[in-house]
Amino acid sequence: MTAQALRDDPRFRIRASALLSMIEPLQSNPTLDHRALPYGDQVLEREWRSRCPAPLAATLFADSAPGENLQLAFYDLATALHPLCGDPDDPTTFTEPRHAATALLAADLAGYRPDLATPVGRWLDPELRALLTAILNDDTHPLRALWPTPTSDDPETTLKALSAAAALGFAWCRLAGVPVPPAGLTVTNAQAAHLDTLTDPT
Repeated sequence: MTAQALRDDPRFRIRASALLSMIEPLQSNPTLDHRALPYGDQVLEREWRSRCPAPLAATLFADSAPGENLQLAFYDLATALHPLCGDPDDPTTFTEPRHAATALLAADLAGYRPDLATPVGRWLDPELRALLTAILNDDTHPLRALWPTPTSDDPETTLKALSAAAALGFAWCRLAGVPVPPAGLTVTNAQAAHLDTLTDPT
């Protein structure tokens, strides 16, 4: 079974375990879901999810709750950006990490689908939703100084920011029902290019 094979890979272990927790009971009782079949796909899906242990349920957010998945991805990006946001004790240089994450979300939207700001922003806190709109609508907004992305000379910090930005990009594209552009998104492209300069031995 594919899920069993993936469980051996650390990258996929948690989601594979979640899938197996829903499938394995059917091996011992193939008729387990028969009572739900007459009521349609949503009831059947609910039956499956009821078998997923709570600690693993969050891994299903991308499929079952794309809005909540976007929220988690957004705050993961804010956390990853914290080392790039300046000294918290110096208000003249410090950028609040959530504001930095909002700026990068705006950069990606502006470069691909600015019309999606409203449905995507609906899942942000009201303050950040308003900030997202302001950044997109004001060519001189101070947070546009972060476009396409703040950078670090530390490869590990850059890689964490790249991974988190990519996860957020996937999350909002999934939420909006649009494909990730084949050429990539603005922020991740910039971070990947910067990472190349840090890791290129030449």
